[in-house]
Amino acid sequence: MNGLGMMRGLSVAGVAVLLLASSAITSWADPSRADILNSIGADAVAADYVVLVDTSGSMAADGRYSSVVHSLTGLFDAMSPGDHVSVYTFDDAVTPVYLGPAEPAATILGKLPAGPNPTGATDLGKAIGTALDTLEQPSAAPVANVVLVTDGAHEPPPGSPYPQSTGPAWDALRQRASRFTASTVSAYAVPLGDHASGAALLKSVFPDAVVLDPENVQDLHDYLARTKATVELAKARTLLAEDTGKSLNASWKFAGAKVSVTLKSKTRHVPIAVSGLALTAGDGDVVAKLDTSTVQVAPGQEVTLKGSVAYQPSSGLTYQHTESTTTAITVHGDLSSPWTAGLQPDIRLGLPEKFEAASPPQTFSTAVGSPWFIPVAVLALAAMAAGITAVLRRRGQVLSGVLVVRGGDGDTVLAKFPLSGTTTTLDNPALPGRGEVAAVRRRGRTNMRISYSSAPGARPAVSGLCGPGGSLVLGGLFFAHVKIGG
Repeated sequence: MNGLGMMRGLSVAGVAVLLLASSAITSWADPSRADILNSIGADAVAADYVVLVDTSGSMAADGRYSSVVHSLTGLFDAMSPGDHVSVYTFDDAVTPVYLGPAEPAATILGKLPAGPNPTGATDLGKAIGTALDTLEQPSAAPVANVVLVTDGAHEPPPGSPYPQSTGPAWDALRQRASRFTASTVSAYAVPLGDHASGAALLKSVFPDAVVLDPENVQDLHDYLARTKATVELAKARTLLAEDTGKSLNASWKFAGAKVSVTLKSKTRHVPIAVSGLALTAGDGDVVAKLDTSTVQVAPGQEVTLKGSVAYQPSSGLTYQHTESTTTAITVHGDLSSPWTAGLQPDIRLGLPEKFEAASPPQTFSTAVGSPWFIPVAVLALAAMAAGITAVLRRRGQVLSGVLVVRGGDGDTVLAKFPLSGTTTTLDNPALPGRGEVAAVRRRGRTNMRISYSSAPGARPAVSGLCGPGGSLVLGGLFFAHVKIGG
């Protein structure tokens, strides 16, 4: 059965138990690595174990063969039900003794020969080649362990494809092994005896192989049992790889001044913690807020956050009317996972650091202004007009006569402006600029304040006071008032 398929139910159930409440806003303690591996069902992903046992004649010395057989118990007992085991003995030839699912150690060990071949040679090249044959099978598991136990050097029989410890045949083995990575295949060589240089040949084919150096054969049980942790990490790495780069989806609901955003995890295994949650709007006059700034989402689960949204335009004093704007609301947050500490540095989750998702554009409206603005404004304008009229009548601030504008020489007449009312605009194509004349009451008579700019918009206007029949110079021009009728 495919190990990835076996873990599906275990993973979901394990994470649910580990995190307790997946859709509630809660606080997660950082779990241990063992808890994480158990929750994702790392043991449910199949692993291949290829065990190569030296049965050459020298293995009979010092009870090595019987000690190795006994020590393999720890390795086989550490396997998971979904694992596949391939046990080969090698001397003059390579012989499969057990090919099948993980079984109790006694079952597998019972398939081994009672003792080594008294006259057997040691063909390490053929043994390693057989291991590669197994790993290259289409049905091979995603992760694998190769364990080589030998007490001698490479001493092949006549006619072996590997007559020496180097050469084209060994180059071909290395080329085949290069197709695997250290994260998918772990190799261990267990050298027994003083002249077990053949164990190093495994490292020449698998560069990341670990050559163990037990003080005695009895320690082999402990060394082989340690492979369990390495395999579990490799299994977990395979499972968690499908969550790399995944984070959250966001869906939105708007109802008047209320907004809710539902965050759903896209991960299959990894829980996500979101901090620094906030809402922003494309229109600065729209104010959006969330009721919480931190939330935690279990894999495949969702959490709904509630908040508020208000359109607050800066309209100032105005008449009563409705103003509207259309903009998107965006949710932001910083992402992390309570699993990060437990898995580093061996496994990096690849979770994005930031999360951001925008809603579809929404239209927000609000009433602004006062219903009394227009009536009050009309009354105020009417009163102002009446007051101005009264003042003008009372003070006689009315322009009269003609304002003559001459050039810088004082002789050339550029324009003449009849004056009337309280102000007169000085605008004529013959003038290089523009100005204005305003009636000013001074000492009981109506004077004129003349302002003029030679470059409107670029230079400020200059101004001066001119009495009836008087003159002044502004901006390089001469302004003279001519009375009419008196």
